[in-house]
Amino acid sequence: MKKKINILLFANIPIESDKRSLGGATILTKEILEYLKNEKSINVKHVQIRKLWKPKLQLFDFIFWLIKFPFIIKKYDIVSLHATKDMHFYFCPLLIIWLRLFKKKYAYHCFAGNFHKQYEQKTFLHKKIIDATILKANALFFETKEMVSYFEKRTKAICIWLPNARKPQNATIRRFEKRFVFISRILPCKGVEEIVEASKNLPKDYIIDLYGPINNDFYPNNYFDSLPINYCGILKPNKVLSTINKYNVMLLPTYCYGEGYPGAIIEALSLGVPTISTHFNSISEIITHKSNGILVPIQDSTALEKAILEFTEYNYKQFAINALKSFDNFNSNLVFSKFTNCYLNV
Repeated sequence: MKKKINILLFANIPIESDKRSLGGATILTKEILEYLKNEKSINVKHVQIRKLWKPKLQLFDFIFWLIKFPFIIKKYDIVSLHATKDMHFYFCPLLIIWLRLFKKKYAYHCFAGNFHKQYEQKTFLHKKIIDATILKANALFFETKEMVSYFEKRTKAICIWLPNARKPQNATIRRFEKRFVFISRILPCKGVEEIVEASKNLPKDYIIDLYGPINNDFYPNNYFDSLPINYCGILKPNKVLSTINKYNVMLLPTYCYGEGYPGAIIEALSLGVPTISTHFNSISEIITHKSNGILVPIQDSTALEKAILEFTEYNYKQFAINALKSFDNFNSNLVFSKFTNCYLNV
């Protein structure tokens, strides 16, 4: 019987006791971990990077791992690093020095959609450090096709498209009832202000509900009380799909700098729920304008209002059918198998 490959999955997943650990990257990593644990050809061990989720306290976690890392990697065949934007340019290159000293194989999974833009802004010396560490991985996983294309020209490593993904659902096409939902962090760059402005001009039978943690630096807890939209609180990860299923259209008019493929959009597509989003970063790789959703310019509440009104009982069914069909590219059973194939062949 062929010996199983031992994989160290070095990544963050949500911590139930701390809501700050909830996010697109941690939720996706948990899904990846659950998938890999069921793969018969590998043994996977997860190590949580961050235990401290208060702002800036991750520095203590990073220092701890820089010291302990060489002692835990020895017994693994492959180390799989799953990194967010705060890790790319200092923490992970230092960790990778240990991997290279021990001649360990490693894969590097880059969350979000702007690593290539961050890389472009670095100094010549800093780029060389990234080239000699991250880009020397046995395999690189990128969320968007744009990043794959960019880094294929700059490294000999295998560059693999690994979009945000979710499990397939038993979806049915629903009747259009003018119900719109936003599920994300309540931040200006997620398009919250544009949703507020657009809602003021909509007919009263339109429903817009917002879910997600409020950032009190921008909005007090009672901010939405006098507005024609409803703030419905924070959703537990296991309640997201059942909540989306109550609505007709996902709203995410984002212009957040690091936006990749938002998990909320992928979850909506899995249920045949079309999305209104923006011509921003690589959103157009997952939402095709006037097919499985509508794309509007960033920070344009008038265009957003028009897009909301464009959905009708006559055209909604085709939007929903197209949304469900487009989910095939983001089926986690197919997407996550890329990790197993990589681990077995590098």
